[in-house]
Amino acid sequence: MWYNLHMFIDTHAHLTFPEFKSDLEQVIDRAKKAGVHKIINVGCDLKSCEEVIDLAKKYDFMYAALGMHPYEARFVTSKLMNKFFEQAEADIKKADKSGGGKKIVAIGEIGLDYFKAKIPAEEQVRAFRLQLDLARSLNLPVIIHSRNAEEEVLKILNDFKGLRFVFHCYGGRVDTAKRIWDMGGFTSFTGIITYPKAQNVRDVAYSAPIDRIMIETDCPYLAPQAYRGQRNESSYVIEVAYEIQKIKGLKMHDLE
Repeated sequence: MWYNLHMFIDTHAHLTFPEFKSDLEQVIDRAKKAGVHKIINVGCDLKSCEEVIDLAKKYDFMYAALGMHPYEARFVTSKLMNKFFEQAEADIKKADKSGGGKKIVAIGEIGLDYFKAKIPAEEQVRAFRLQLDLARSLNLPVIIHSRNAEEEVLKILNDFKGLRFVFHCYGGRVDTAKRIWDMGGFTSFTGIITYPKAQNVRDVAYSAPIDRIMIETDCPYLAPQAYRGQRNESSYVIEVAYEIQKIKGLKMHDLE
């Protein structure tokens, strides 16, 4: 591909999921060849949080985010938050000592999901606030999962001023996105932006300041239109960048 010399970050991947068990090395190789030079694997439950740390230790270009998805809210306790804090603190100290970079780079994915309301709202809010407290203690950004809950998420974030955050897989309205940007947050785009019926997502990308945009795959989910119906993977983040380039009339290096 003509853009394979560019260097991109897949800011939200789940390479620890079973879909990658049989060919992870090949997936990694394709990502590198496509120009993806960093991958952030995101935890969403206890098991995946341990696994993203393991991948970050194994591969120097992989990083970890620790967090409990809203559907896991009942497992979010002060004891677990202390465990995450200790893991992140140890990582920070190791980075300072070695002169290298941190491997645990965010708290996420966390947030509220009212789309199917499997977990009571008050339980989700409790877990969300506990994890925001953790992020503030560690001075780490947060990766927000929000479905049918943007108003409440933004209201809660107002209690954590100064906290860095990104709305992952953003699919909301332009006016809501503008509020996110005004608060200093980011909107992150997935392969959904390439879908014919996703004009609302393209409208958000068109309106977004370039310094408020992030790109991700959310793999193994949400493969871009060219691969729709197949397993998504980190190399396809280039398709997201290419679509945003077209929408905004940018050069590819503007999105690196």
